[in-house]
Amino acid sequence: SDQQGADPRSPIDGLQSNNIRRDESITNITSDYGFNFKWTPNDQWGFQFDAQHVDSKVDVLSMGIWASTFQNAAITLNGNDLPTVLFSLPGNGLTPTPCVTFDGNCPSYGQGVNNNLSSPYNSFWRSAMDHIEQSEGTEDAVKFDVEYKFGDDTWFDSVKAGVRWAERDQTTRFSTYNWGVLSEIWGEGGPVWMSDRIDGVPNAGGLPGTTGTDSTAIAMLNGFPNFMRGQTPLPTGTDSRLFYGDNTAVNYKAASDFALSVGDEWRARNGANGCAQNWVPLAMRCNVVAGSPFLPQEINPVNEVNKAAYVVARFKGDMGAARVSGNIGLRYTTTTREADGFQAFPNINFATDAECAIVPPGEQPTPFCALTPAVRASARLWANGAV
Repeated sequence: SDQQGADPRSPIDGLQSNNIRRDESITNITSDYGFNFKWTPNDQWGFQFDAQHVDSKVDVLSMGIWASTFQNAAITLNGNDLPTVLFSLPGNGLTPTPCVTFDGNCPSYGQGVNNNLSSPYNSFWRSAMDHIEQSEGTEDAVKFDVEYKFGDDTWFDSVKAGVRWAERDQTTRFSTYNWGVLSEIWGEGGPVWMSDRIDGVPNAGGLPGTTGTDSTAIAMLNGFPNFMRGQTPLPTGTDSRLFYGDNTAVNYKAASDFALSVGDEWRARNGANGCAQNWVPLAMRCNVVAGSPFLPQEINPVNEVNKAAYVVARFKGDMGAARVSGNIGLRYTTTTREADGFQAFPNINFATDAECAIVPPGEQPTPFCALTPAVRASARLWANGAV
């Protein structure tokens, strides 16, 4: 339904807006357990033992669905006061150009009974994006100290020694922000409008579907009440905008299923390589780890072990009329850290031999095409993972 297609609806003029409904659910839980034991059997000896265990977990689910409308924007600067912004239907001036026959020169956007930006006829589903984090970590630590105190008849005050051990084990699972198209004005005859019936089967030329149901039931009008606390007029005026109307995080599956149906209505879900060319949920991407929504490069386990030991001697005494005190000690520490992960590179599509054979007049072959056919073939095999 671009203005040159079977459904000439997309307007020629107007700024495109993103009407985004986005929800996020975040859970952070940290538990900390500690134990301390002290023992002083006499005035000279002292012992102390400490242990600690910490575990932490983070769960994040974020999901957004973009809708879109077209509008003109008139901006009035008011000196030191807030500017006034007014959105209106696109066309010549602030009103659409009336016409009887809709075509590429006079799209149907905002015409007739749909001459307002609250109409589902004038909004389409544009894109979606989800993000998931499922991370956890634990830390265990122990320490043991022993101290011996000397009497007053020596320069030595006390000697103290101890050992430390701590291990931190964590796994970060942090997905990309998985943006993908649902429908657009630039392909497949135009986007999936909110007034279009959706059955998951693309129609040739962008004509609205004839089976299924439209998405008006899931769309919600938002009029932005108390905009700027009433200090400036509402840019949308009386034309509230349509947004996805459900909590996308709480009802993630329902939102995902709806977004998939819109994408399937617009064009085939997968491209020639068998992977998604429209938005799909994180767990449906190619090459995710089985049973998870994460790619290998989105999972990063880290283990760290710290060990330490020390001994310190304290002294005090008189040097003439002066009272002196101090200490001397030695400390040894070691840290071992192990981390796993993957580095991913985007797929590279090298030119085919047929494409290399076509060199525009006055141009030179690209550096890749200047290689021998055997080297080019080897590079393609490497790029697609065959070797």
